[in-house]
Amino acid sequence: MGFINERISKEDRIEYGLDDIENSVNKGVWHPSRDWTIDKEQKIYLRQMWQSNSGADPDRNPKSITRVFHFFINNIVYNVRIKEDLEKKIKTSDDYIKTTITVLLVKPEIVEEDDLSEFIKILYEAFLDRKGNGIYSNWVKEYDLTLIYNNLEIKNV
Repeated sequence: MGFINERISKEDRIEYGLDDIENSVNKGVWHPSRDWTIDKEQKIYLRQMWQSNSGADPDRNPKSITRVFHFFINNIVYNVRIKEDLEKKIKTSDDYIKTTITVLLVKPEIVEEDDLSEFIKILYEAFLDRKGNGIYSNWVKEYDLTLIYNNLEIKNV
């Protein structure tokens, strides 16, 4: 089946414990998206929880945007922080964009470093299928993605 972008249903909120996750921090700390990028067969999802450059007075021309995602895989919720370098966006034909993001795996740690290549492959696929902004977009077709984990940099292949 692969990843799809969709609104989160009430049933999915219950199945994945999203209310408990959202209520685990003070109100206003996170601004979780009501949609996600999910592979229902493999039970893997990518969901934006917060981003810089939002709120009452956002910067009109930021050089980068930081976002926090939850990446759920193997029944573990990973906090993934990305920094999107807006100055390195490349406009390709048909108004599609190639962009550069750096991913910092915040927590929890991946125990086996051998699992990192599969982790980055699936995370990269989720970002590609998210196409920039989930159900609202279709403009990012390619990423230069770098995962930073324990001072080790892994680039997508």
